[in-house]
Amino acid sequence: MQATLFEGISSTPHTRYKGRLKGAKDKRPRRRPLRPTLSEEECKERVLRRRLQKQAQKRRRYSRLDADGKRKFNRQKHLRQHYRMTLSAYEALLSKQGGHCACCSATDNLTVDHDHSCCPGEDSCGKCIRGILCTNCNTCLGGAKDDLGTLRALMEYLRSWQMWNRGA
Repeated sequence: MQATLFEGISSTPHTRYKGRLKGAKDKRPRRRPLRPTLSEEECKERVLRRRLQKQAQKRRRYSRLDADGKRKFNRQKHLRQHYRMTLSAYEALLSKQGGHCACCSATDNLTVDHDHSCCPGEDSCGKCIRGILCTNCNTCLGGAKDDLGTLRALMEYLRSWQMWNRGA
């Protein structure tokens, strides 16, 4: 028998090539079996179930906190939602101010002051934060609508009242 060049290779169209069968079927990538399609209601129900599970996890984590932990958590949540600010950024700004109100040096009932012309309402974009004020100073600025003319007029009013009161 004569040795041929293609000895050991069968003449069938499917031959072994680097450990796998070479042929038409092997050129297509393998796919995972298709999952059954969910209806719109089933999909909404699944999303709602996941959301409720996450909320339950958050409630369990919150319930395990002590009073100081809950206070800190609520403070972080308030700063994040209303001012887009972290607690560490708040503490850095407060320490930069010396740990007190930027106007009157009060150390209790401190709030974040932001420019209302940039972001009207309670919430801020986070870029227009001016500083940390006590509630009284922040309310005074808000009542004057951040208008320097109104604040100057208030100063003159107080000066004139003090002069008139002292003279009497």
